[in-house]
Amino acid sequence: MRRLALLRHRLASRWNASHWDASRWVVIGGSLCLALFFAFLGRQALDERETLWQLQMNKQAEVQRMALHSTQHGLQERAQLLAETIAADAWVVELVRQAHALPATELDALASIRSQLYTRLAPRWRNLQAHQAFRLYVHLAPDIKVLLRVHEPEHFGDLQIGWRPMVLEALRSATSQAGLGLSRGSIGMRAIAPLLVEGADTPLQVGAIEVAMGVLDDLAQLDRDLGSGVALLLREELLLGTDSGEELRSLASDPQRWRLMGASRPQVRTWQRQQALPPPAAGDAVRLLADGERHYLLNQIVLTSYRQRHDPTAAPQAVALVWRDVSEQFDLHRSDKRWLVVKWLLAWCGAEALLLVLLRTTKRSTQRLMQRQQAAVREARAYLQALLDSATGVSIIATDPQGRINLFNSGAERLLGYSAAQMIGKHTPALIHLEEEIQARAAELSAQAGRPVEGFEVFVHNARGGEPETRQWTYRCQDGSLRPVNLTVSAMFDGSGRITGFLGIASDIGELQQATRALQKSESRFRGLVANLPGVVYRCANDADWSMRYVSEEILSLSGYPPSDFIDNRVRSFSSIVHPDDLAITYRAGEAIERQEIFELTYRLRHADGHNVWVREKGRGEYDSQGRLLWVDGFLWDISERQAIEDELRLSQQRFRNAFTTAPQGMALVAPDGRWLEVNDALCQMLGYPREELLATSYQSVTHPEDLEADLENAQDLLAGRINAYQMEKRYLDKQGQVLWVLLSVSLVRDGEGRPVHFVAQIQDFSDRVAAERAVREREHYLRTLLDNVIDAIVTIDEAGRIETFNHAAEHIFGYRHAEVAGCNVSLLMPEPYRSAHDGYIQRYLRTGEAWVVGQSRELEGLRRSGERFAMELAVSQISHQGQRRFIAVIRDIAERKRIEQMKNEFVSTVSHELRTPLTAIAGSLGLINGGALGAVPDTMQQMLAIAQSNSQRLNELINDLLDMDKLVAGKMHFELQAQPLQPLLEQALLHNQPYADQHRVRLRLQVEGDAAVRVDAQRLAQVMANLLSNAAKFSPPGGQVEVRLQRCAEVLRVAVTDHGPGIPDAFKPRIFSKFSQADAGDTRQMGGTGLGLAICKEIVERMGGHIGFDSREGRGACFWFELPITGSET
Repeated sequence: MRRLALLRHRLASRWNASHWDASRWVVIGGSLCLALFFAFLGRQALDERETLWQLQMNKQAEVQRMALHSTQHGLQERAQLLAETIAADAWVVELVRQAHALPATELDALASIRSQLYTRLAPRWRNLQAHQAFRLYVHLAPDIKVLLRVHEPEHFGDLQIGWRPMVLEALRSATSQAGLGLSRGSIGMRAIAPLLVEGADTPLQVGAIEVAMGVLDDLAQLDRDLGSGVALLLREELLLGTDSGEELRSLASDPQRWRLMGASRPQVRTWQRQQALPPPAAGDAVRLLADGERHYLLNQIVLTSYRQRHDPTAAPQAVALVWRDVSEQFDLHRSDKRWLVVKWLLAWCGAEALLLVLLRTTKRSTQRLMQRQQAAVREARAYLQALLDSATGVSIIATDPQGRINLFNSGAERLLGYSAAQMIGKHTPALIHLEEEIQARAAELSAQAGRPVEGFEVFVHNARGGEPETRQWTYRCQDGSLRPVNLTVSAMFDGSGRITGFLGIASDIGELQQATRALQKSESRFRGLVANLPGVVYRCANDADWSMRYVSEEILSLSGYPPSDFIDNRVRSFSSIVHPDDLAITYRAGEAIERQEIFELTYRLRHADGHNVWVREKGRGEYDSQGRLLWVDGFLWDISERQAIEDELRLSQQRFRNAFTTAPQGMALVAPDGRWLEVNDALCQMLGYPREELLATSYQSVTHPEDLEADLENAQDLLAGRINAYQMEKRYLDKQGQVLWVLLSVSLVRDGEGRPVHFVAQIQDFSDRVAAERAVREREHYLRTLLDNVIDAIVTIDEAGRIETFNHAAEHIFGYRHAEVAGCNVSLLMPEPYRSAHDGYIQRYLRTGEAWVVGQSRELEGLRRSGERFAMELAVSQISHQGQRRFIAVIRDIAERKRIEQMKNEFVSTVSHELRTPLTAIAGSLGLINGGALGAVPDTMQQMLAIAQSNSQRLNELINDLLDMDKLVAGKMHFELQAQPLQPLLEQALLHNQPYADQHRVRLRLQVEGDAAVRVDAQRLAQVMANLLSNAAKFSPPGGQVEVRLQRCAEVLRVAVTDHGPGIPDAFKPRIFSKFSQADAGDTRQMGGTGLGLAICKEIVERMGGHIGFDSREGRGACFWFELPITGSET
């Protein structure tokens, strides 16, 4: 400072007094600007340090979030694979199908099925528990009733249809569903697989299997891997009504409260009491919290549940809390901030003293700051690398936006065989992915995006949108081996939202797939072997008590205790029945297991009745691919005394002999060369041989020559060990040479060295079934002969309209041979316009079920081979044959009948015209006489003249009806169609017909429920209404009422005339609209009429574009209706 003052003094002396004020202000201004400049720099340095601190914290939080999501996805895949494995068990599916078919009242049957299911699933449940499973359900469709809780078999029968969306979706889509769900006091990953039974058309959904896997163990593993505290927050409102059906009675019902579970470290409970945690409903969040003198980085991660996945608006149900002690980093960060403040204050003071010293100091300070920042970055990167390398169970590979690898963790090195040095800077798809998988995925994405998607873009195309994508890929390792993996690809963004790279996390699923397949295969083989072993087969844990996981039924005869006593030491342990003096001998098994050797032991067991049983035991440990012991498998057999063994052997042989000799089906022991070693009575009776005579032959001598080669090939495969057993249908020749059809089941017995001893054959005679099939074929031939001799043409066609069968009558009617039309479209037999419309009609019927011909009888025109058109009557029905729809058309040639009808119509028309002229004169003359125009009529003649006049009027009405019908049929009746509302016309019709109804003491009533304009001829409509109203009045009881209803139905107006008379007999309904048709001959005499009225009504309504029909039940009246299209509609 003193030097600065001297310098200022010397400078001031060089200036004259006129420059002093200006220099002083320049110095003051310069000092102020310098101070402001360094203040700005200091503030910028503090902001940069704070930004670096936030970046470090966010990077750590992002790594924790990705690790948690990868763990959650892996758990979901395991749960879904386990559920689908159980759902593939045909035995389980069959039991659930039986329960599905039973009514709810069959409680005993349901209990039996539930017991069988539990027995089947209990061993699997114990295996599932070893893989973190805590729930196993069997649901019944369609109302999602719990058939069995394997974890709580005493609770069942509750309905869950109202609150189980995951189960509902699995049954609706017939596909497996998986997702996060809640259960009693815990959170779990649930997977639901539907149980499907193959049906004729579509599979029948009978139920579903549900597996729930706990997530707390995986979270605890994250605690150990990441060195961080882990806990869960679960919404208590959802825990009270979870989708698993259990009720948490111990929790409060406040919907805003969250329950803390699985806290691996105590700090989080303090923060919860202090309400320092972020609001769970806010979603993902990162917060720095303190506990005493320590500071922690808390990362709140929302666990996406199944409900949220299908309803993004749903509130979070579960939140994971991950916190890590960052006290040292925080202290360093705070120390750096304090030092920055002090440093920039000193720099500012130094600048006032000496600018050069200030510049040098600033330069050195800046260098130290950059070194510290670089060290902090290196430390954060080293921590991130250590964190990634600690995840040895998963492969983590990071790339830049162009796909060059910049991170390759130890898990990736272990999985792929490459070192990080070999892979850094390489493009990821080139070395470790299969080209055919990349091309297949590229084609799929290109089709979806509408543009080419190739190369590295195949893996990151969907991740660019911000959503991670998980798919199964196959990794190609350095040694050329292939590994199936679940690969999750997500994009990494900077603060501005730009993509800085991509992260791929892969887990090897090859062992899980192999283990599942091996488990299924081993279980099937094991159960088949155990069923024929004379001793005890067991599987146990390698503990002091030899805790049994499985023990065969023979343990009951060996120890006197049932197998259920030993499973998981429910009643007693296996070690408890070993003689105390021999316990030391059993310890040798543990020593052999440690050496991974087979052990053989001889010791005594204490029987339930008190005596000792000497046993021989042979066993070995089963290990996983890493050499870890899974369980111990072994075999026990009784060696108490030689005589006891021989007695037991004789007893066993006697039992087999009894079963062998008394079996209702044929059984035999056959030498490898085909000689009969032993045969039972059923086989002797079947083949008609005495026992001694049959034993002197071989099975080749009684086998039908055409079946011998196939039988010998199967026997050779069995002897060579290529198959374990075989079953076939073949023919035997009995002693009389008659053919017998049998079902042959053969297995092979080998000695201790694997050499063939003899075949065991079971022979079931099903000649009756073959005879029945022959009878069916003969019946089909009989029906074919019958069809070929009927007078009507019978043609069958398939769904495409192609002709399949064409009987002799069809050949005669149409002029084609069957071979000429087989496979041709049936429209070949139709003239236009039916031919053009035929294919469209079939397709419309198959699509909508709209029937124009199917199920009905119609009169159409056919086309003969000669080109002649002829009238035919067609009736078509639909059948199902071998799962396919077929149509049977019955066709009758009615050309001759039409010709006769035409002659009849012409005759009636001629007679009607010839009668009308004289009848008019007669009616007029009778009218004049009765009117007194010719003088007074004597009283004795009045009644006869009145009858004559009435009969002439009725005859005139008959002739008018005949003429009208003739005009309608000939198309000569003129119609004045005009658009007009229907209600006024109906009111007028009722007014005109009420006098006639009064004669029968019947009242007519109109009910209007809608009206619109229709195109009708008012006069012809009145004629239709007169016929319908007169019929209704005639057949109504005295004092009754006839209702006329007008209503609008879509694009038509419907008019219905309803009476309360005797109704229409069922036998008369098919011909009610035919000409001259009446229910019986008495109707004409009692009610009058010609039988033409309804036929005329039908013709008039159809000529006006409508259609007519009726509804009636005998004894309950009748309703005749007709419909007319509304003007302007397309109807």
